[in-house]
Amino acid sequence: MSTVCGIEIKGSQAIVVTLQGTKSNYELINTKVKKIELEDPKAQRAVQTFQQAITSYFKEHAISTVGIKERATKGDFSGGPISFKIEGIIQTLDLPSSLVHATTLSATVRRHEVDVESVNINKYQRDAFKVAFHLLED
Repeated sequence: MSTVCGIEIKGSQAIVVTLQGTKSNYELINTKVKKIELEDPKAQRAVQTFQQAITSYFKEHAISTVGIKERATKGDFSGGPISFKIEGIIQTLDLPSSLVHATTLSATVRRHEVDVESVNINKYQRDAFKVAFHLLED
């Protein structure tokens, strides 16, 4: 049974949700950590601390695959430079990772009739949940 981590990056935070199982039979892994923050993106020590924190989270929860909600690179709704730095840090870790477009996430949730609002997570974690759910096997 695989354990997956969905991530939405907002500002300098990686919002995480961890799921285990399959799309038809999944379990939300209740973790103390809901967000991992990059305190000072200009300081090497802070970047290293973020990398260590996210690596520790992945190891502690035996994560097999990581997904990140894709952000626009141009335009009014584009992600900020810090968010792309966080994305790069996560992608360089020794785990399979992928970027998932918001349209794909919505289609997956709709196709499997998942009521995200009824899942026992904070409202700000809903997009990270959708990413994690998308990563689960059918």
